Amino acid sequence: MSSSHSESGRPGLDLKETWSTSWLPWLKARAHSLRSRLSPSDPVLLLHPDGSQSVWVGNAKLANAATVKTPNFVAVEIPDDLLLRRSLALPKMSRVDIDKAVLLEVRSNSPFAAEDLAWGCLMREVEGGQWRAEIVIASRRHISDFIQSRWPDLAPEVKRPEAWAVSGLPAPVVITGYGEQRRQRHEAAGKRVDLALLLLACALASLAAMTPTAQLRLRALEAAGALDAVMKRVAPLVRKRDELTVLNDRLRSLDTVVADRVDPAGVMEYLTEALPDDTYLYSLDIQKAKITASGHTVDFAALLQKLSSDPRLKDVRSPSAVTRAPGAAKEAFIVEFTMDVKQRSISPAPAPAPAVSGPGAAAPMAMPGASAPASAAQATPAAAAVAMPATASKPASSPFTVGGSAR
Repeated sequence: MSSSHSESGRPGLDLKETWSTSWLPWLKARAHSLRSRLSPSDPVLLLHPDGSQSVWVGNAKLANAATVKTPNFVAVEIPDDLLLRRSLALPKMSRVDIDKAVLLEVRSNSPFAAEDLAWGCLMREVEGGQWRAEIVIASRRHISDFIQSRWPDLAPEVKRPEAWAVSGLPAPVVITGYGEQRRQRHEAAGKRVDLALLLLACALASLAAMTPTAQLRLRALEAAGALDAVMKRVAPLVRKRDELTVLNDRLRSLDTVVADRVDPAGVMEYLTEALPDDTYLYSLDIQKAKITASGHTVDFAALLQKLSSDPRLKDVRSPSAVTRAPGAAKEAFIVEFTMDVKQRSISPAPAPAPAVSGPGAAAPMAMPGASAPASAAQATPAAAAVAMPATASKPASSPFTVGGSAR
């Protein structure tokens, strides 16, 4: 007993029972209500045996039938004296099994032959998931005779009405095998049309919801196509831009490489003008901005001091001792210095012209005048005579020697 209580107290069983007893019937009722609203039953004109009329829609009788136009479908009420009734309680089972059980009950309790049997059934769901069937049994011959005697204009097969049992029942029971098939086909067609319209409305709503997204998609595709077209048109320019970028990168690399280098020709020109005439170089090594010069000079100390005082040179030093060969008039030296790259193009200031002494020294400075034209004319050849020996006796301006040092 305790085990059964524990099994019934499990959460899974509780959820299952709650779903089957509460939620499932509610969902079924809502679905049935939705189907009823989407596809309402066709109105049926019911003719009573006393000559009165009423209009029914589904299982409901309309209170004000005058507001409804003349229905397309007609049914006649079969009186109770032509009917056999039976109420059957059925357990919870499938619809197929319910139909089989009702058919077995009808055949077991019918006093009529199989070809003369007419019956109808109204199914109602009661508490606990059980079903109750309200069964009506009649004779087809009796029903046909009743319709022909009471409503002769409805006797032909074309205008054959439906046969209903209404009295004493919670809802009309339709006796099968009469004009209800035409109404059922019409309702089925109406349901198909309603379903098609519902699907069409859903499709239109989906399209309306998708339209902004589709527009954005089309715009994106159009923009992508325009971008591809522009890229194809500017492809040559892009290639040229890339080539120009590569060339600029190479130029920057070259600028970086040569940024700290000096021009060898400029260095030689600078040393030619800066070194005194008694100094000769037989070796010149240029490593970027560092220069190593080897040569001969009369006074290396004066030369080193002169180079050190030059603002364009830095770190002027002699890496080795100065030597003088026996019997030689000049000293052999090696000097290292660094030339300022920014000022390497500045040439040393020209030395002042040597003063010319002699009788004709003042002649070039004298301005010709009206009072002494002859003296100026006589002074010019004398100055030229003095300048010629000085120019002829000047040594070579370049301190560099070819094939060895100058002696």
